[in-house]
Amino acid sequence: VSQSRYTQNTQIENGETLQDVSSRLYGTTRYWTEIYLLNHEVLKQYDRVKPNTDIKYIPRKKIG
Repeated sequence: VSQSRYTQNTQIENGETLQDVSSRLYGTTRYWTEIYLLNHEVLKQYDRVKPNTDIKYIPRKKIG
């Protein structure tokens, strides 16, 4: 089963951390590690993310 059937794409915005991306997508920072694990080949390091990098995420309801 293709992972792309269950994921969507977004871009990291200027100045964002993975916690910021998690907050923007889900309304909470708790999923930043999931985002990193889905994108570890592109991101290399969780604490150094480049703006405009295309990343995958699993869509779910936003909290809050």
